[in-house]
Amino acid sequence: MEKDIPSVMSYFETIDDPRVVERSNHRLIDIISIVICAVIGNAEGWRDVEAYGREKESLFRRFLELPNGIPSHDTFRRVMSLVRPEAMQTCFVAWTRSLMSRDRREVIAIDGKTARRSGSPGKGQSPLHLVSAWASHAGLVLGQEACDEKSNEITAIPKLLDVLDLKGNIVTVDALGTQKEIAKKVRRGGGDYVFALKGNHKNLHKAAQSLFKRAKQRRWRGIKYDWYEIVETGHGRKERRKYWTIQERPASEDIAWYFFKTEPWIDLNVIGVVESERTLHGETTKETRYYLSSIENDAEVLAKAVRGHWGVENNLHWMLDVVFREDDDRNRTGYAQDNLSLMRKIALNLIKHEKTQQGSIKGRRKLAGWSEDYMLKVLGVKV
Repeated sequence: MEKDIPSVMSYFETIDDPRVVERSNHRLIDIISIVICAVIGNAEGWRDVEAYGREKESLFRRFLELPNGIPSHDTFRRVMSLVRPEAMQTCFVAWTRSLMSRDRREVIAIDGKTARRSGSPGKGQSPLHLVSAWASHAGLVLGQEACDEKSNEITAIPKLLDVLDLKGNIVTVDALGTQKEIAKKVRRGGGDYVFALKGNHKNLHKAAQSLFKRAKQRRWRGIKYDWYEIVETGHGRKERRKYWTIQERPASEDIAWYFFKTEPWIDLNVIGVVESERTLHGETTKETRYYLSSIENDAEVLAKAVRGHWGVENNLHWMLDVVFREDDDRNRTGYAQDNLSLMRKIALNLIKHEKTQQGSIKGRRKLAGWSEDYMLKVLGVKV
């Protein structure tokens, strides 16, 4: 049975207001609430937000004070450029934690995305790059951390991990984030890690390849391992994926294992291997990928972690680009872009977890924009 979604508004009521409150005409929680609702209802700019607020003023007066009516678009833009993203993040993380189930082991995928039109080359301003945490089973965005560009994800990931509840969960990152300090951060937070291994860790990657090759040559005799397979078909496509988790052989003289043991990766327990064979319209492609992990010797667990990580592209990044048109956002003032990105993630979380309506995210956003009763249901507001 689905638990009720707490009202997201209640988590933002205590946020620090950067303005001189005595001189402000509009309450901060009113501004934040209207922006969230407008984003859910397909608003794409500050003028849209103002127009939506004025059109739905009767709705907002049912649960907001609005002492001076609906703010202007300039007020929305100015205030959202002043509110510090750290304060918004604190409230957002507290809200998402209230939605998470404690009864299942979650795969938390950490991945970055650039809002391509948010920069200004003429002013030397780089596009905003955000690292997000995605809970693959729950279908929730858990948090975000901004950085200047993709190469700076290595510094952004630890900051994001600091605010997440990692205990009992599995954290996945792509090869750029495969770093010893990030692995330590995950383990000290009580989580396990599954980190992609590619050419940027040349020696480790070669050692994993050697280990897998030797294991197959020995027909896995004397090796602690587990194996799992998935076959998917449909629309002229057939894909077979084989997963292995490999532990050290009991009396290992294998030079590859010796290399892994001399590398100080905290609680490294298995090397993961994924072989993918994809046939589409008669053409077959093959790929082998490698992972470092602290999980148990269980290939099915590895499979869920790997598949969970790649789900962030379709379930989060694609949604933000195509459904919420994030790449078209040109906000470049203060913290407006950071905060608007968080608003989109709030909207996505709310829409995905309102279960009374079926259909696409796009269609349900439209319905929320049209129907005041459905909008209140999405927000979890009882009036």
